[in-house]
Amino acid sequence: MPGDTPLVSVLITTLNSARFIDATIASALRQTLTDFEVLVLDDGSTDDTVARVRTVRDPRVRVWQYSHRGAPVTLNAGLQLARGRYVALLDHDDLWLPAKLARHVETFDAQPGATATFSWSALIDEHDRPIALHPAHWHGPIGFRQLLEDYVIGPSSSLVMRRSAVEAAGGFDERLPRCQDFDLILRLAFAEANSIVAVPDTLTLYRRHTGQMSRDWRAMHGEWNAVIEKCRTFAPAETAAAEPRARGNINRYFAYLAYENGEFREARRFVREAARHDPRSFVTDRRNWKITAASVAEALLPSAVHRRLERMAGIRRD
Repeated sequence: MPGDTPLVSVLITTLNSARFIDATIASALRQTLTDFEVLVLDDGSTDDTVARVRTVRDPRVRVWQYSHRGAPVTLNAGLQLARGRYVALLDHDDLWLPAKLARHVETFDAQPGATATFSWSALIDEHDRPIALHPAHWHGPIGFRQLLEDYVIGPSSSLVMRRSAVEAAGGFDERLPRCQDFDLILRLAFAEANSIVAVPDTLTLYRRHTGQMSRDWRAMHGEWNAVIEKCRTFAPAETAAAEPRARGNINRYFAYLAYENGEFREARRFVREAARHDPRSFVTDRRNWKITAASVAEALLPSAVHRRLERMAGIRRD
């Protein structure tokens, strides 16, 4: 059991999370590093999420209930409650591997100037089965411009941050319920050059399933643009330099989201936008090839042939 000041505070926001919360908390409690607390911050669930959390017989786990106001509001409440030197984010449906927190703390010890660390991630489905997509594997520090161009950090569950740095940055922007981690990390990265550091190990399992807020490309599109506008206020030159490639990469991501939803015309539109904003990288970045081929094949080939090619290529669609 941690003392009054545990080394790490784990923040888990929940909203009708009964389907996955047991496994998520279990993955936190299996950590090889044991000096942590788990703060479950419920954002107005109407299912039995809170009841399930209260059955956990571990004194490191505590739960708070709030009216529904969005994840960044409950995360800021969690920051006020947190006692750890470091704050780790764990989404209610994701999983950690046992060495996760230990490896992050080792990285902070080796990199005393780091304000945030992030592990590599692998993707799983709702049944814990691997998804044949391979997120980026970054090594070493990464700066503001690189993160704006290509957010290689991936899911928020990959992040562990120095609490003092998060508080100095003003915490989470409560106007961004889908992009709050992206926005915060960009602010941290700009405040301290190369203070965001990769942990070169796959320690986070990011779950993809229907109903995720992050799969709503329309809402994500609006929030991503809001983050860009914020960046222009504190880093105008850097943002202008990064924006063409940033828009190329984010439009490819939106193309994937639209494709997963079966919105193939929108997927093709985003592919065109990606090529328009950053034509050179569009050709040289192999990540563009698969979504381009898939969305064009849907328009040209019979449905049965298209689906067969999807399976061969490992492309997921609900």
